[in-house]
Amino acid sequence: AKQIKLNEHLYRVFKESNKYKLIYSGRLMERKNVPIILDAINKLENKNEYTLIVLGDGPEKEKILRKSKIYGIDTKITGFIEDQSQLFASYYHGDILILPSKDDPWGLVVNEAMVAGLPILVSKNVGSARDLIHEGINGYTFDYNDVDELVRYIKVIYKNGKENMGDKSKNIIKEWN
Repeated sequence: AKQIKLNEHLYRVFKESNKYKLIYSGRLMERKNVPIILDAINKLENKNEYTLIVLGDGPEKEKILRKSKIYGIDTKITGFIEDQSQLFASYYHGDILILPSKDDPWGLVVNEAMVAGLPILVSKNVGSARDLIHEGINGYTFDYNDVDELVRYIKVIYKNGKENMGDKSKNIIKEWN
């Protein structure tokens, strides 16, 4: 998937993003709990160096854009990505996948992002968390309503080297495919 070139729109999204690129992939709906990612970025000392890149769309879009504006956080919402190969290719351009769902039977985006070598931050309420996240190895699980825990893990991943955790993600998901 890395060989696939991003289309013009997605290429611009990533090119115009800040140094640190946090990815959320999926529908923007209440149970996906995306606003907590903004709450976490807002608590980072260098929040202006982060971009939240949302690969998707949904009914919560306006709410998320409003909150981003209030916090002064760079947030880019791609809209629904119909071409699956473009969605997969997008993961290679991000740093960390965050899936903070209040309730998610599995969360296939976790598998996809791991194949692309991303560290994963996922709420304990996501079904795949138990099987795919090896705490401190390829990512962390957190309580979906604990902003401070999410902030701590974002910092830890950048401090300890996201590449290393990303490589571990690739190795773990290989066992699954």
